[in-house]
Amino acid sequence: MNSRFCHITLSLALSISVAAQPANQAPCIDRANPSQIGAYVMLIRLRTDLYVKWKATGVWPDDPEANKALTAHSKYWDAQLKAGRAILAGGMKGDYWDNAAMIIFEASSQDEAELLAKNDPAVKAFVFQAQVRPFDVSFLTNKFMPGAKPCSPQPVTVTRIDSPEKALKFEVTVPATLDQVWRAFTTKEGAQEWLWRDMSVDLSEGGDWIVRFPGSTGGGTIASFEPMRSITMRALAPERFPEVRRERTTAVFRFEQLESGTKVTLLQTGWKKGKEWDDAYDYLAVGNAQLLNQLLARFKNGPIDWNHSVQK
Repeated sequence: MNSRFCHITLSLALSISVAAQPANQAPCIDRANPSQIGAYVMLIRLRTDLYVKWKATGVWPDDPEANKALTAHSKYWDAQLKAGRAILAGGMKGDYWDNAAMIIFEASSQDEAELLAKNDPAVKAFVFQAQVRPFDVSFLTNKFMPGAKPCSPQPVTVTRIDSPEKALKFEVTVPATLDQVWRAFTTKEGAQEWLWRDMSVDLSEGGDWIVRFPGSTGGGTIASFEPMRSITMRALAPERFPEVRRERTTAVFRFEQLESGTKVTLLQTGWKKGKEWDDAYDYLAVGNAQLLNQLLARFKNGPIDWNHSVQK
């Protein structure tokens, strides 16, 4: 268009052993939004007579009323941007027959979205034709943040899944045999070498898989397991998320022997709707990655000396 237009899924409080990223560290290029954004898209077409004149002459028509409406249109959506509603806007370049522009924005309902579009000065002046449709934003880049740069791949990969069921998926390959990793998850002594020194591990259906930090408890209840293959838990969320902690999510750990070590996959499901659930999802997307990094560190550097770690 014309330029006018756990913590382990289980909730472990890892502040004891996991250092936070320095506030002044340059961000890695990644998603700006932690989860999918439910939004609306306004598809815009220029009024036919203006488009035909523009295409025939190669010059933007000298139409004072249309130009006035377009100027007001820009100011209107700039205000929506500053109010936190508008997410993205742009238009195709050139004089293609289907030339169109679009604006993606948030609204509380289809009716509110329609009203925002109808109040656009260029729509009210019949300079634009507009349609509004629901639009899900999967991700926005953060590459325009000051200092953002590509970073080396992280050892723990995190995948946020929106459909068909909301989930968090974590994957890491640790330099250890399957036997060693299974021991780290299924015995008290093995878990104490990387999780925390006060552990309860009962490898049975309904058994505890509990870590006790000073002032907090995390972990979950073992729902089922396949020896050397998987463990399914009903996971406790941190105390700051009381509803999620009470109702619990499901955490499935899977283990696979590779030539380079053992691949550990954690899939966390059972997420419900609501702000507390969304906040817990975002929190554990970071916390569970930190947790598996701690598992990786145990097999790279040896068992964690908790007395030394706490003193530091």
